[in-house]
Order: sequence, then structure tokens, then C-alpha cells
Amino acid sequence: MSDNDEAAATTPLDSLKDTVGSRVTVRTKADQLIEGTLAGVDEHMNLTLAVSSATDNHDTDDDHRLVRGTRVVTITHPPIGSETT
Repeated sequence: MSDNDEAAATTPLDSLKDTVGSRVTVRTKADQLIEGTLAGVDEHMNLTLAVSSATDNHDTDDDHRLVRGTRVVTITHPPIGSETT
């Protein structure tokens, strides 16, 4: 593999880190949908979201939610239902 090929190769975690600051929809193993801005991600794919909506009716004192990486089924970018024109 050449140096150029190595520089172009990315992992799913690298791609996810590039999405920080963008709007996403996360589906969990409990079939919950959480939509918001991805605020952070760590090496275990734990996510911090600035939440705009969630289907779990979970009341929190702030706008942020931590989602464990082991509970994530899918991460959709752009968010589900957004227009792509």
C-alpha cells in the first residue's frame, strides 16, 4: 500500500468524527430515534448529542444526551426525513 493509499484510508470511527457538529438521527437497540447535533464521539463510539427530538419521552434538565456505543444500531446523516435538494 502506498503512502497516498494510507492517507486516503479511513475507519468508520474517523468518518463519524468528521460528522461532529452535523445533524444526525440515531436509532438505538430499544428502537428509539434521537435526532440532534452530534457534539462528540469517543473511541468506543459513545455519542454525545445536542438533542432536538427523541421518541423515548426522556425528560432531561439539559439538551444533551449520552448514547452508549453498544446501544447504537444506526447513525443516519443527514437526519431521517430531511430534504436533500
